[in-house]
Amino acid sequence: MVEKRNHRTETCSPGVATDGPLTRQLPVASHDFGPRVLAIAIDPRCQSTSPDPRGSEHFLDASDLGMSPDAEGYQEFLEDIGSAPPWSLSQLQGYFDRRYAGWDDPPKLSLASPVRRLQYLDEALRSDDPQSIDETLRELDGEVKNALLRSLLRDSSSDELCFLTLLVGELGAHLFDQREGRKNDRMEAERHRQQREESLLTSFQAERATLTQQMEELAAEAEGSRSELARCRAQLQAAQAEEVESSEMQLEMQELQAANRRLSMESQQLREELQELKAQKAMLLAAKEESDGALDELSRRWSNASGSLRDAEADSPPRKRASRGGQPQASLLGRLADDLSAEGRLRGALMAWRMSCLESKMKHCQTLQADLTMANGAAKGKRNCQVEGCCCQREAEWHVLKNVEDLTQR
Repeated sequence: MVEKRNHRTETCSPGVATDGPLTRQLPVASHDFGPRVLAIAIDPRCQSTSPDPRGSEHFLDASDLGMSPDAEGYQEFLEDIGSAPPWSLSQLQGYFDRRYAGWDDPPKLSLASPVRRLQYLDEALRSDDPQSIDETLRELDGEVKNALLRSLLRDSSSDELCFLTLLVGELGAHLFDQREGRKNDRMEAERHRQQREESLLTSFQAERATLTQQMEELAAEAEGSRSELARCRAQLQAAQAEEVESSEMQLEMQELQAANRRLSMESQQLREELQELKAQKAMLLAAKEESDGALDELSRRWSNASGSLRDAEADSPPRKRASRGGQPQASLLGRLADDLSAEGRLRGALMAWRMSCLESKMKHCQTLQADLTMANGAAKGKRNCQVEGCCCQREAEWHVLKNVEDLTQR
């Protein structure tokens, strides 16, 4: 509903809160309840809630209008409104519009009216411009005095009109003072707000500087942490590489241990063969000594036999038959000497061949023992170099693997 106002009073539209009691006084007849409604203060104390939930619209009961169901004219009032209480403000305003046409229109003042000029101030007070309202309130005191003078100069003026005019002036002055006080309060509040904003801005800037410094320190600390993290990662990678290398070395060590066990078994077999060869060598040496003794004995006997034959031939006379019979004996002795010589040579060659075989086996056993000692020392020895991937370590590992391969091939 459109809000209607005039220079003396206001009516509140449904659902709109009011700043205070707004009243309009009209002549009240003894049998008419319509004008009484306009004398009711429309505030929370004079309002009730309808059972029908229709938002925040205000409703009035019969008691709010100062009437009772048994009062004179109550039924006629119900028929005019068209419904039982409670009534909404829109229903009551419709009733007023039908019964009192133009009841809320502003009064028409003649040019000779003492308060004619106040009507223009009333129109200015409805403006939305605060500066225009302040200027109107400043001019109100002068206009009130002008209206009082014009009222006093008229014979038809009444004390009531003068009182109302003075009251309007007092209200205007009070309103002006209130507005000025609120304006000063607003200015003071604005000043306090600006001071607070400045203090907050100063504290904010100081806090921002502190936070900036802390952020820089945290950034430096984070950079150091990143550097430390990178170093730790590098150490971790190096440790992982060392772990992989140690795993490889462990595998190689296991292989070397297996090869060492095989070499130990082969060395044991070689030692057993060496013992057998030594026993055979001793037997051969004994046989050689025996054969040398037998050969010396045969040589001695041969020398003795040859000397005896030469002596016998020199002493006996030469005979043909003797010469014929001596040839077979001489040939027999020659064959015997040849057989003995051949047997001695064969025995010597056999002994030389056996000695060479024994010497080669001994050298081979000594070489195997030296290689085995070197392989064991390389496998069990500790690394003296602390540099990862050094050439000396690679060379030592290569020699160990080479020795193991050579020993395996042998």
